Amino acid sequence: MLEGFEDRYADVNGTRLHYVIGGEGEPLVLMDGFPRTWHGLHKIMTPLAKHFRVIAVDYRGQGESDKPEGGYDKKNMAKDVYELVRSLGHELVNIAGGDRCDGRLQLRRQLSAGHQEARPVGRCTLLADIPGLRQAVPQAR
Repeated sequence: MLEGFEDRYADVNGTRLHYVIGGEGEPLVLMDGFPRTWHGLHKIMTPLAKHFRVIAVDYRGQGESDKPEGGYDKKNMAKDVYELVRSLGHELVNIAGGDRCDGRLQLRRQLSAGHQEARPVGRCTLLADIPGLRQAVPQAR
């Protein structure tokens, strides 16, 4: 385990999610591309924890999270993360994640779309994972 971080579990949306949490400040949910685990983000977690309360999630079916028969659509997986964020007492979070860009953006949209009254997402940064290119693309609120 990374120094300053803890392994935790939360029962949300009918499944048990594993997440790693550490640091202080505004909450920052790190979401790597499916089907990677939180460990794919371990090199950036410690530096980020100097400025944020870092929450790195293993989606359902990944790592130490439960592996239920179904529920792997983006809308349902967004609900998993939404309920995790709420269970931790956060009204608003920032999100950063890696994928081929469209996956994290779709998940962010699902997180916000299903919960307009709560508006759970503050800033969203996508780390493009395109062969030969790695860039951060900030998204408007």
